[in-house]
Amino acid sequence: MKKTRRLLALLLAVLMLAALAVPALALDAIDYDGDEVTFIKEDGSAFGMFAPQEGTTCAIDGDNVVIHYVPKNKTVYNGIHFGAIDDAELTKDVTFNEDGTFDITRPKTDCGKAIPAAPIKASDGTTTSSQYYLAIPAEDKLAGAGEAPAGGERTELTVENTTAMFKALYAYVEEADGAKTLTVALTGVTYRNFFRGTYEEAAANGDDSSKWIAGEQDADGKWFFRLPIAEGDTVIPVVSISQTYLDKYAAGENSVERAFYPRQLKLDLEAKTLVVGDYESSVELAVTNNVKMFKVESATLETVGGPNSNNYKAAIALVMGSDSFDKAFIGKGADIAEDSVILDIDAETKLVELPVKYVAEFGKPETLVSLADQPFVVSFHSVKKDAWYDRLFTLDEAAATLVIDEVPAVSFTDVPAGEYYTDAVAWAVEKGVTTGATATEFKPNDPCTRGQVVTFLWRAAGKPAVEGTNPFTDVAEGAFYYDAVLWAVASGVTTGVSETEFKPDEPCTRDQVVTFMWRAAGKPAATGENPFTDVAEGAFYYDAVLWAVEKGVTTGTSETTFAPGDPCTRGQVVTFLWRAAK
Repeated sequence: MKKTRRLLALLLAVLMLAALAVPALALDAIDYDGDEVTFIKEDGSAFGMFAPQEGTTCAIDGDNVVIHYVPKNKTVYNGIHFGAIDDAELTKDVTFNEDGTFDITRPKTDCGKAIPAAPIKASDGTTTSSQYYLAIPAEDKLAGAGEAPAGGERTELTVENTTAMFKALYAYVEEADGAKTLTVALTGVTYRNFFRGTYEEAAANGDDSSKWIAGEQDADGKWFFRLPIAEGDTVIPVVSISQTYLDKYAAGENSVERAFYPRQLKLDLEAKTLVVGDYESSVELAVTNNVKMFKVESATLETVGGPNSNNYKAAIALVMGSDSFDKAFIGKGADIAEDSVILDIDAETKLVELPVKYVAEFGKPETLVSLADQPFVVSFHSVKKDAWYDRLFTLDEAAATLVIDEVPAVSFTDVPAGEYYTDAVAWAVEKGVTTGATATEFKPNDPCTRGQVVTFLWRAAGKPAVEGTNPFTDVAEGAFYYDAVLWAVASGVTTGVSETEFKPDEPCTRDQVVTFMWRAAGKPAATGENPFTDVAEGAFYYDAVLWAVEKGVTTGTSETTFAPGDPCTRGQVVTFLWRAAK
């Protein structure tokens, strides 16, 4: 009897163990044909709180699929149970990281399926009332770890990086359905958009992102870009767009052009190489030289980088046809000062580089100065005669032409014959008093600034040596008027508008101009009568106006008015100086 009871007890125990060993009826995985890893319900609708965010990756690694998941909500749940929500035990198969993200490794056979999953609440370890599924894209939609998704027959490229600020991690060309695509992944995360083309084209496009090439992230979070290529595409200009400066543009802190960095991709499919670096261009210019005794052998337009680049260069590489000249200067020889930038002509190669584009203030591409597509003066120093000779250059960038002409005595299109200031302008140019507002314009009707007036006076006086210190906070060393202002202060021509300000960019009024001239002349006494009703005795300019009338410098704006407070135009200033010098 005891033996029978022992057998029954043993049988019962075996049956109980067997019951424990039999798993509960498992939920089946369902098919999934989506393109991203995500969590869904059985009907395919999204699990909003668990929607994948930027930084989520899913990649094949050997026989497994490796997932790094960044959920929308990172606080409500702290784990995942793979199985049904009504399982007897909610084992935490995946535990969240401290930042609320989590990492999952599943067999590769789970690709293209949605696996039953139950999110576990951080508060009490329970799960949701609805069944969810971890949906994993099919294997052919995923990349290998550290790769962009495959898209066809692939040719891997050996990458050579030539700049430290823009490096490619890997690159390859794929061909599918007769179309080729170049894929380039970058080492950094600064650039997330490309523009295919030059800096000028990108700047013209502005913030129209529909013309940009949006970057994608591979399994390692690296940004890669797909560029369609055609036969013969060997040098591909692109503009990498800085996300940092793009965000600042959105906040109104800089221009959109500040985000544009011109680059270049040199593709050699036969050698299976890609050279990655800053934009470079060398364009041969067709030269028309209309100047006798001035030989030019060749000219090219050399460009490196763009306005935001530390190494930006846009220059005419000019090879002289003789050794008659040893130096060059952008501007007229008469304008050369002690701090002027003089360019050496290489004695052996006879090469000189003439900058034609530059930014006035680094970091602000909107301050780009371009001499292209307009006449500009270049002066060359003669070795034999020790003198500077001016030449008029016209660079047509689009047509790739360079025309070199003599500089006319008066080359201003806005100074016609017969105007009251015509002879005065010619005199001022000849004497080196002014070179005009541009190579072709004098702008006689523009107000003349205080800085320009004292500079004209200083040049007319023969550019006397400067003595004394600068008392003005708004007169920067290196400004074109710096020496002239110091001379004017030392000579008693002006004391500024205050003890610390000169206001060089403000328009100079007619009373100020004649007063400056009168003081520069030594404050000569005037004996004539005052013909002007608007010039009061005792005014600071009273004696100066009477002297100017007596000297024939001015006859006023009418027989009875001088208009002392009106801005003095550039045409009027050079005319006053010309008359005073006669």
